[in-house]
Amino acid sequence: MVRISKPKTFQAYLDDCHRRYSCAHCRAHLANHDDLISKSFQGSQGRAYLFNSV
Repeated sequence: MVRISKPKTFQAYLDDCHRRYSCAHCRAHLANHDDLISKSFQGSQGRAYLFNSV
């Protein structure tokens, strides 16, 4: 029997910025609010938020 182990996840949190975007499931920090360019971006998979950096 082959046993497959889960890889360990590493989360780096953003600095003490009060306004940030995070994952709804794991609450991982994704981007600062100031990096938001557009909420109406159309990506190849559908609607998306466009950020300057993540």
